[in-house]
Amino acid sequence: MRHTTHISTILLVFMLLGVQSLFAQRDEGARVGNVAERDESLQSAGQVTSSDYQYAVGDTVIISKSQDTYLSGEKISDWVYYVRHVIQQVGGKRFPDGVLLAGINSWVKVEGDILLMGAVNKSNTALARQEQDRAQIVERLLELDGFDEEKKEALQASAQQHNMYVMFDAAREQALRDSMAAAERLHAIRLQALRDSLTEVIRERLQQESAMRDSLLSQHAQREQALLDREQALRDSALLAEQALRYSQLTEQALRDSLQSEQAQRDLLLAEKARRDKLEAERARQDSLRAAQAEQARLVSLQASKAKSDSIAACNKPTQFNRLGAGLRGGVASMMQKTLPEANGAWKIGFDVLADVQYAHYWRPKDGVLTIGVLTGLSVGYARGGVTAKGDREFDITDEDKEEVHYTITNANATEQDGSVVIEIPAMLSMIIKDHFFINVGPRFAIPVFSHYSQELTQPSIDYYNKTRGVHVVDQLITGKVDPSMLKQGGATKLSQMNLQLSLEGGYELELPMGHALGIGAYFNYSVFSLYPNDPTGKSLINIGAPSSTEGSETALVTISPITEAFVQRNGLGFFDCGIKLIYHFMKW
Repeated sequence: MRHTTHISTILLVFMLLGVQSLFAQRDEGARVGNVAERDESLQSAGQVTSSDYQYAVGDTVIISKSQDTYLSGEKISDWVYYVRHVIQQVGGKRFPDGVLLAGINSWVKVEGDILLMGAVNKSNTALARQEQDRAQIVERLLELDGFDEEKKEALQASAQQHNMYVMFDAAREQALRDSMAAAERLHAIRLQALRDSLTEVIRERLQQESAMRDSLLSQHAQREQALLDREQALRDSALLAEQALRYSQLTEQALRDSLQSEQAQRDLLLAEKARRDKLEAERARQDSLRAAQAEQARLVSLQASKAKSDSIAACNKPTQFNRLGAGLRGGVASMMQKTLPEANGAWKIGFDVLADVQYAHYWRPKDGVLTIGVLTGLSVGYARGGVTAKGDREFDITDEDKEEVHYTITNANATEQDGSVVIEIPAMLSMIIKDHFFINVGPRFAIPVFSHYSQELTQPSIDYYNKTRGVHVVDQLITGKVDPSMLKQGGATKLSQMNLQLSLEGGYELELPMGHALGIGAYFNYSVFSLYPNDPTGKSLINIGAPSSTEGSETALVTISPITEAFVQRNGLGFFDCGIKLIYHFMKW
């Protein structure tokens, strides 16, 4: 039955394809008939030349291939040929025998160059109208899809040779198009109806086949289930018979086992009583042994506790060690000169570089993270700073002639640079935290062993006024003048004899093999006491003596003093520095 259903379905599909082929053949015959009718109409169409017509504004024309250029001389593009153009003007001042076409706005020749649409025949008006109607049909047929490209090109070549153009009938063309559209719609409706009918038949056949297949599957499943139920019933009956036989055998065995069980229970009771007696004796022996072991353990525990206490006490004793290291440090520094108010002075930042050798002794508890010790050593280096001042001063003196003289000494600016070779001895508290971080704090004694200075003056001036005589001179040798060679000077000087500084250092140490360590950190030192026994009273940056009246020595004596010596107060030299420190600990014992 399944094969029969498939065959019927295939036959229906072939029927559908045959009907569709018949409709296609009918449509092709109709199209061929239409083509033949169009050919006959084309053969009966007359030819009319453009020389038989007169032109008017509004007429429609096309340009033939015989014309290559416009009247103005420009070349005609290919897209202009055989395209409808409307006459905008007939004749003109420049081209009296031409026509102006709208859209392209160009002049073309009249005779033999354009094909007319809708013009009036001068010789026979009735014949022209008839020819126009016939030509109109041919033109409309050309616009349909009945002719192939070769026929269209042949017709265009013929029109070009005879300088003609054909008119068309819009009503007939529209009727023909409507009839063809109606036939196509009818064909489509019939074809869709046939397709729907065949689809419905196929759907019904498929439903019948599916129902039959489901029925056969249901019957097969019922037969298989019946066979399975019968097989299960046979298995259940065989199992019941086997269980009955086994139960009878178990009943006989149970009687024998019951007797043996009673005997075994009596034996177990006797064995249990003997075991209990033995356990009682063993328990008594174990209790006595356990008591002896507990006493021994208590004694051992007391001894261990005492030993542990002794060990803890020993461990809590601090571990002592020594360490020797060498390093280098450097940064910014200044001597912090404190000048007299009238000097208008200010100290300047310099630098210092020192080499350190240090020794430290530490105590470290074994159960702690902080190691404490004392640190000392010796540092040798160079420190440099500076100071600026104006040094303006006014004073009165009496010269050898008992005349009163008033001096005014001015200076735009004076700059002094001071340097010292120093020795420093620290005595500080040192701490190491977690074997890596170090902090050193405490006093540091700095002793300059050699000091020097360099100084430069800018625009010094000495104003002399003799009150007795009323004489006023400026920068004269007889009254006092700073020689240019005196503007720059330098040499050894005496600075602070000793500085007591408060020092702070901190940083990080990296442990190395064999107990060595490399540390990097920062330092800061500030002078809290300076021993500088200077007395600036009566001193000046520019010192001058009154001119002498002795013949041959009519020159005032002018001397220049260092700014520090002239303006820094007693104990007015301080010191501070800060920078980076590197230290390498190469010995530990």
